[in-house]
Amino acid sequence: MSARFLFSVFSLCFAILINAGAQDLPPKTTWEGKLGAIRLILRINEDSVSHKPTAVFDSPDQGALGLTVSKLHIAADSLVAFFFH
Repeated sequence: MSARFLFSVFSLCFAILINAGAQDLPPKTTWEGKLGAIRLILRINEDSVSHKPTAVFDSPDQGALGLTVSKLHIAADSLVAFFFH
């Protein structure tokens, strides 16, 4: 797979709004879904020092694991994660 294709897929996935209650997020949370046949996994954890949420993205079908989410916005009724290349 070309880097441009992977970047396009990642950008599209992170621009998708995922409904979630921010108040109810446990310290470790995982969302899984598919974009066509490609599995996508978003893992959110609390940073042990800053206590702010951090996230990584996996696309195991493409061999892309542990990609750091550049920007994470959690609101009362939504979650938006961005991956900037």
